Amino acid sequence: PPKEQPAPPINFLSFIYSMGTSALMYLGEPVGQGAGEQAPSLSHAKEIIDVLTMLEAKTKGNLTGEEEALLEEMLYTLRIKFVEKAKAPKV
Repeated sequence: PPKEQPAPPINFLSFIYSMGTSALMYLGEPVGQGAGEQAPSLSHAKEIIDVLTMLEAKTKGNLTGEEEALLEEMLYTLRIKFVEKAKAPKV
């Protein structure tokens, strides 16, 4: 069997990226190459958005510029997509 690659080290950037990717998947967005569309779960996406919002408040003033920018951009993207999905007509 092929050897499993070791996971990259966890840091704040990779954590935020991972959480954001999970939220995008819950919003029904295709994530990564060959990723199929998942049925949206707005409640799960909102929970992740709320956690990231809490982290933003709790880490204010303690992040690097890169970390702060990623968190702000991720939250902006997730909030916009959440509103789009919440307002979309149900099929």
